[in-house]
Amino acid sequence: MAWDYTPGREQVTKIGDLPWPRILAMAAKSTYAPGENIGYLMGRAQSQMQNGFEKRIRHLGVTVRQWALLQQCNTHGAIPLRQLASLLAVDGSAVTRLLDRMEKAGLARRTVDETDRRVQTVELTAQARRLLPKLEPISRAGNAEALAGFSQKERRQLQDYLQRIIENTSGW
Repeated sequence: MAWDYTPGREQVTKIGDLPWPRILAMAAKSTYAPGENIGYLMGRAQSQMQNGFEKRIRHLGVTVRQWALLQQCNTHGAIPLRQLASLLAVDGSAVTRLLDRMEKAGLARRTVDETDRRVQTVELTAQARRLLPKLEPISRAGNAEALAGFSQKERRQLQDYLQRIIENTSGW
């Protein structure tokens, strides 16, 4: 879907298609309330969901960031640290600090890749695998509450829209 930024009535499919001065000019001309800003709304929704989930899993001794890492490792199996950082949308040092805490808690371990010793992989421990069945229903319940009143079609659309935003902003 293209949008019209007006000056020359050109249609743009990605913000990356515009020269930076035009982007700045567009931003300077537009005034809108935070409720009209998609980034603000997504950030606020994410923050509220994360805070609520954090409260619900605190008794299990896991943070939301740790849950995200557990999910990725459970989905992908032993995963290179660099790929894990990309999937979590954080830098390598943040994943390293997170893994330090998780290794101390007995939830994850780092190993050296057998084919390339420069690559560290991350895998779940048996303790983490026992924790997943406790965390997953809490996560599903939180998502269900957040999406209350949405039809299945709207849920799929929202997921599609969010995926598209992630793809559109991946080069930022």
